[in-house]
Amino acid sequence: MSEAERADIRHLVYYIKNEYFEVNDEYSQGIIRSELHILLAKLYRIKSHQHTILSPRKYLEEFMLFQRLVEQHHTKHTRVKDYADMMAISTKTLNTVTQSIVHKTAKEFMDEIRTKQIKRLLINTAHSIKEIAYASGFEETTNFYKYFKRQVNITPDQFRLSSRH
Repeated sequence: MSEAERADIRHLVYYIKNEYFEVNDEYSQGIIRSELHILLAKLYRIKSHQHTILSPRKYLEEFMLFQRLVEQHHTKHTRVKDYADMMAISTKTLNTVTQSIVHKTAKEFMDEIRTKQIKRLLINTAHSIKEIAYASGFEETTNFYKYFKRQVNITPDQFRLSSRH
């Protein structure tokens, strides 16, 4: 890899990091996704110039569609079946897709995205826990607390407090 290519990669990583940690508004998710696509394309280009043969990864397109759907609908749809139906595939196939790409079940992947979004709200907003629970698709704050504690091993209050130090 040339120094110019390294610098290009470093700049893209910087932009992604800045968008995630500094800007983080309603457009950030789309911008980060686009920058990640550019980063991957540039890495593929570098690999191809090094005469490394890259075979397209089986299920990658399906996985990226699933990821986009979860990012867009994680507050409304919490069942694997909902996403499988949107993609016109079976839940078994969807689990095969996620296992193949990220070595997790579809539900584990969905929970991971949902938890990251909740963490963002806890860190980057002054909304109450109740407001965040509702915005995250929970009708009962107690269910939100149970879900978050099961995912992170601490309560939302504890997470918010620890992230501010």
